[in-house]
Amino acid sequence: MFRHSSVISALFVLCVALAGCALDPRAGLDSPSAAPKPTAAPPPALASSSPPSLGGGASITASGLTILMGHEKEPEGYGLYSYVLLSNRSDDVIKTYKRALFYLSKWMDTVSNVEAYGTPRSKINCTIVLAAEGRFTPDKLTDHEIESLGDSPNLARSQAILSAIGKTLPVDRGPYIVSYRKPLTSPPNEPDKVLVIDLSDMSDDHGIEAHVVGFTWQVEKPRYWDQPALAATYQQVDKQVRRLSLALDGVIKGVKVYKEDVKVLSGG
Repeated sequence: MFRHSSVISALFVLCVALAGCALDPRAGLDSPSAAPKPTAAPPPALASSSPPSLGGGASITASGLTILMGHEKEPEGYGLYSYVLLSNRSDDVIKTYKRALFYLSKWMDTVSNVEAYGTPRSKINCTIVLAAEGRFTPDKLTDHEIESLGDSPNLARSQAILSAIGKTLPVDRGPYIVSYRKPLTSPPNEPDKVLVIDLSDMSDDHGIEAHVVGFTWQVEKPRYWDQPALAATYQQVDKQVRRLSLALDGVIKGVKVYKEDVKVLSGG
């Protein structure tokens, strides 16, 4: 990760914080990469549909975070490309955007580090933050840098991507995390099977982090665009909450809203 700390459960950490307890952070949820993964081959019931190639047929096994400056192009060869996008710069949207960046940097290492560990690009979800300006350290994202990214986002580029992938994402909402099997800076007309995590209604930390955790699990499904995969991720998040007995109203609400905020845009 940007901060090489132990992977901490989003919801477990929230429970600890609200309870004011100093518990072992290793006792939380499983990490995204440690979560049970389906086999690379699609189940027989779904074999009739012809899925697009995802990294040459390889499933995603890790996610990494990177920053693109100005008009810098996406690096080539990754199995999946995800973007943290803004539709506008209202105060509420920017606040949620900054918190999303904080939790993404908590749950993800840098793309360069993930590759250095030996993971091939075809199995990496390259998660991109678009910046208009600024200087950023290569191995971590500091709180100051998160503030800088929120204060100087590449709004024009974000809006262009949102416009290209579909007209169903309202410009007065967001931020969004979107994923596609190819770079979206120059997308094909009406790209198909774009995963969208809608953070529009997330105003508190536990809801934002629950969405980020669900996102990291969702993209590791070989057929992330299929309804069974979407349902499996929701059940995965819900199961972890119940396993840890986190019966806090806010946490349960965050999980339930996650189910409503995840969609797949189809171009045709």
